[in-house]
Amino acid sequence: MQAAQTQVAAHNQVAQAATEAAQSVEKSSEKASQSIEQQGKRLSDFATKVDYTLRQTGAYFHMGTAAWQGVLRDVQDMYIGINQAIKQLNADTENGGNIAMSLAKAEAYAISNAHKLDNVTLNNLNQAIDKAKQKMAQLAQEAANARAEAEKELLRAQGRDDEVARLEQQQKIEQLRKQQAAAQKSGNRDAANDYEAAIVASNKAFEERLRREAEQREQARLEAEQREREKAEQQRQRELEKQQREQERLEQQRQRELEKHISNQSVQVNMQTDFSRLSAAIQKRDDVIADAAAQKLLSELEHSILQQR
Repeated sequence: MQAAQTQVAAHNQVAQAATEAAQSVEKSSEKASQSIEQQGKRLSDFATKVDYTLRQTGAYFHMGTAAWQGVLRDVQDMYIGINQAIKQLNADTENGGNIAMSLAKAEAYAISNAHKLDNVTLNNLNQAIDKAKQKMAQLAQEAANARAEAEKELLRAQGRDDEVARLEQQQKIEQLRKQQAAAQKSGNRDAANDYEAAIVASNKAFEERLRREAEQREQARLEAEQREREKAEQQRQRELEKQQREQERLEQQRQRELEKHISNQSVQVNMQTDFSRLSAAIQKRDDVIADAAAQKLLSELEHSILQQR
């Protein structure tokens, strides 16, 4: 009977202390489930958690000693700190706060106090941690995707389409690997095997596509070279024709100049011939005039001599 009364008194003391601590936190956390009544009535949710930890750690051994208040306050502060850590972590996860810092704090609570906490608090803490880790993983994946897209955009701008195709294939295989891992984790061997077959088929299809595209590029290259050769040959023919036309033009010009020269020579010869004839005629005329003048002079001399006699 005495032991029972002592236990009830201990519960009431824990409940009273827990209630006072809970009331200081209620403004920033959820309300306590019920108020504590005297003489063994059901404890509040917060007091129940404190009571569980005291029992789990054997801390009731300190009840009635000088260390009791400190032990009780430590347990209360632990729950207050954990509840605040859970609330802060959930808020940062939802609103984009400093998740890493809040996550580190929550994980520290979980590591050092997992064996002390009641199941509800421990589950809430683990759920907040898991949710935050998922958010961090999501942010990391989004950042990786953004970087991959930027890298592919750069490769496309540089004309490196083969590397773009390989990056896209790598991303596809990574996604299939994740799905395969999830199937294996769930114990679905058939699905895991199907994913493995899909990965093998996808890689084969990708390599076949690369081979076919390489053949097409090679064929296109050969055709382009053939067109260039034909174009060069056509250009060469045009140049030859142009040179031939130029030679013909020069030959015709030379021929015309030669004909002109010959014509000029003929004119000069004709002019020289006509001039010679004219000169001969003039000379003959002059000779006739000179002879006539001489005869006249002789006649005048003879007449003059006859008169003198």
